[in-house]
Amino acid sequence: MTLVQNLLRQLSGNKQYLFILLLAISLQSCNVFEDIFGGSKRPTPPPPVEETEEPESEPDDEIDDIVVIPEEPKDTIIKPGDPVLTKEQLNLAVILPFQLDEIDRTHQFARPAKNSFLIYKGIEYALNELSFSDKELNVYVFDNGKSDAKTQQILNTAPFPNVDAVIGPLYADNLKAVAKFAKDNKIPFISPLSSSTDISENNPYIINAVASKETRYNILLDYVDKEFIDPNVGIIYQPIAGEESDKNDILRIAKDKGITVTDKKSEGQEMFAVAKDLLQKGRENIIIVPANDNSEGILYMDRLMMYLQDFALDYQINVVGLSEWNGVRRFSAAKYPDIKFHILDRYFVDETNSNDMSKLRSLQSKNNGLNLDIYTLQGYDIMTYLGELMKKHGDKFANKIAKTDFNGLQTRFDFDMYKQGNKDMLLENKYINILAYKNGTWQRIN
Repeated sequence: MTLVQNLLRQLSGNKQYLFILLLAISLQSCNVFEDIFGGSKRPTPPPPVEETEEPESEPDDEIDDIVVIPEEPKDTIIKPGDPVLTKEQLNLAVILPFQLDEIDRTHQFARPAKNSFLIYKGIEYALNELSFSDKELNVYVFDNGKSDAKTQQILNTAPFPNVDAVIGPLYADNLKAVAKFAKDNKIPFISPLSSSTDISENNPYIINAVASKETRYNILLDYVDKEFIDPNVGIIYQPIAGEESDKNDILRIAKDKGITVTDKKSEGQEMFAVAKDLLQKGRENIIIVPANDNSEGILYMDRLMMYLQDFALDYQINVVGLSEWNGVRRFSAAKYPDIKFHILDRYFVDETNSNDMSKLRSLQSKNNGLNLDIYTLQGYDIMTYLGELMKKHGDKFANKIAKTDFNGLQTRFDFDMYKQGNKDMLLENKYINILAYKNGTWQRIN
């Protein structure tokens, strides 16, 4: 049985209705969910957390690494016939910045709130599919308002510290606030979006579900070095802080690997002409483009591709989109048939996999037939992963997170230590998709 305890705050009737409306999730089966705001099986909630105003920091869409637990061979979950370890109750907490106070005041969604509702929708879809015959899973849901102070107050609230694992927080600053608590109490905190690497040192209990940029660029350059014979590698970037930072990271990592990368700044009236300087005849040309997948980035990519298409019959051109193009389908790769395209992507559903597509259609039917957001699928994959570990390992499941790989619907999990120099830092998901545009569709090639 799965019980969902709502500890977001003591909500007024209007806020309760707002929260239920925004989730838009059907809670039909009593053996899966108790009433999210009440129910006879719900323990008496703790006193309301005192609200403390604190300036918000800028969202960091990623969070960082994590440190591993003792070395043990990785295994695969969901093996028929595997023994199930039992425990009568398991406790899972969800800490996300729903920012209900802000929504109630402004009647608008900030990005952290929107992401939180989308992630939680996916968590609920996965919880609805879980079935335990020998244990009870209690799920406690908290709104930390994206505030370090509120996050700390939550950690002083029941049921803490008696929880087995936590999904959240989302952002790097809040993860730093929980790092010591996680390590002292040996409670894994799995952040769905963060990939920052400066949260805590030697801490295997802060776990990022997304690979850090360092890991992504290492994987990319290893792929280029392995798949292409004598490639000519270049990077073209605009004088924008994010693109310059990516360029510097790429050059540093390439130097460590002994790979030569030529860089060209794209600016002014001849901003695309420098791309010609990156091309060499008789070699596979790999051009890395760190432009983002927002509307400006896609416009820049289209104009750059128009320029490169004129040379594509005389040069072998491979263009690599660097910034994890979650909006990849908005880019019209088909317009440039003589250029080969590759993209790094954190989130990808394989449309050629019939099982994945069947599962996706099933989830879409529960979402009123609408496409599911990448953050909803991220919440679904994380909760499915934890649920399978719970069923297999019982109350020992948290110790298996760093040692068990998992192929989710959208995200593959392969957790390992992130090292900074000679220091062990945090655990991170070491997997990133490398996609290629082939036969009119994007396909995973790694």
